[in-house]
Amino acid sequence: MKSGSRATVALALGMNLAVTATKLTAGVISGSSAMLSEGAHSVSDSVNELFLVASVRRSERSADDQHPFGYGAERFFWSLMAAMGIFTVGGGFSLFEAYRAFETPPRPGSWVLEYAVLALAAIFEGSSLIRALHQIRNEAGSVGRTPLEHITKSADPAVKTVASEDLIAIFGILVAIAGVCLHEETGNGRWEGVASAFIGVLLIIAAVALARDNLSLLIGESVAMETRSLIAETIEQHPMVETVVELLTRYLGAHEVLVAARVQLVAGLSSAEVAGMSSDIDKELRRSDAEITQVFIDATTPQESLAGELDATAPRAGRCLAGQRLGGLE
Repeated sequence: MKSGSRATVALALGMNLAVTATKLTAGVISGSSAMLSEGAHSVSDSVNELFLVASVRRSERSADDQHPFGYGAERFFWSLMAAMGIFTVGGGFSLFEAYRAFETPPRPGSWVLEYAVLALAAIFEGSSLIRALHQIRNEAGSVGRTPLEHITKSADPAVKTVASEDLIAIFGILVAIAGVCLHEETGNGRWEGVASAFIGVLLIIAAVALARDNLSLLIGESVAMETRSLIAETIEQHPMVETVVELLTRYLGAHEVLVAARVQLVAGLSSAEVAGMSSDIDKELRRSDAEITQVFIDATTPQESLAGELDATAPRAGRCLAGQRLGGLE
């Protein structure tokens, strides 16, 4: 999965660099606001892919004394930066181009050049999108999800961001073509401003959604409910486990999950049996889900649970007795 993410991001970066050069060249030559907005969109996508390349490389570093759980969460940080890039560079510049088109409508452009560049851009963006969707399909199949479910539930921001960008890019190209076409037919350059504004709003909405997703992962997002249920079921299947008292999970990286469980054991177990049980559960969880990389089991015997309940109720009983004595003195 890691190598797949790297290849997907690398292809997206190469495609965006090619698209950026053609769009900006055509935009400068023709003066088209829609074309310049699409050029800004491609600039933001290229910068974002650089962030994502850095995120994939840096997140794969091995754990050390200072970062004992590794650097997987760094991918979420750089993906958050990529979302901010979409918001500021792509959305902001597109809205500026919309304002400029309404204030000073662009002159009739080089229509053949603009249509040719937009068609070429659609081919480049489509190639990148096909690669991203291919990886999403493979990953979704490996975990028993539909591609749409995997896009919404996956913790890999790199592929998710690339797929989102490419979908928006293709939709933006269609909007730009519509704006240029209406400008050509009506002679009114403000139609390109409308297209630029639409592209800008679309980019801002996508940026906010991606930023919120990555912020949740940075704070510490749990795995999906069905995955937690399967983890709990796997733990409770062990013959020494009476019940799972508490289960906590967290994404440490795009494909790295921490599991911490507090379990109540059956009565009459030795310390050696408890140690063996923890090791068995660790192995079983890692075998059942390749993304589980850290497992912590806190085992409690029925006797310890009863002692804990007595300790918790003892202060309350003491306060009741003290109240009775005070009442008697009164």
